[in-house]
Amino acid sequence: WREKEKQDVLEQILTQLSLTELYYISLLLMIRRYRDFISELSPDIAVKILSYLPPCQILECSKVSSTWNKICTYDSLWRLKCIERKAIIEPNLELPMLEHFKRSVFLHRNWNECKCKIYGVTETSSKQ
Repeated sequence: WREKEKQDVLEQILTQLSLTELYYISLLLMIRRYRDFISELSPDIAVKILSYLPPCQILECSKVSSTWNKICTYDSLWRLKCIERKAIIEPNLELPMLEHFKRSVFLHRNWNECKCKIYGVTETSSKQ
């Protein structure tokens, strides 16, 4: 069939449908037109867009799909969040940036809520 013939047949069918049936078709078309724009972007651009969100919203976005989850755990994204928050990045720990961010948030929260302990430093003598 040529394109014009297809359109004519569709028009004939659509004119015979009730409003409820047309509404149903419009819902189907909306679902079909939906696009996951983040998944279609390059990782650098997706990270740039997500970097404008607060950390709690980034974590919520990670629940959308496996693709979003992967993007939301990129080190480059969490490195930006660590810099924004002035988080402590411990170079001797081989952790993903998200874990550095979490550790810094917990440390800051515990410090502010006085949930910390003071340990005394004792000197050990190697002299005998």
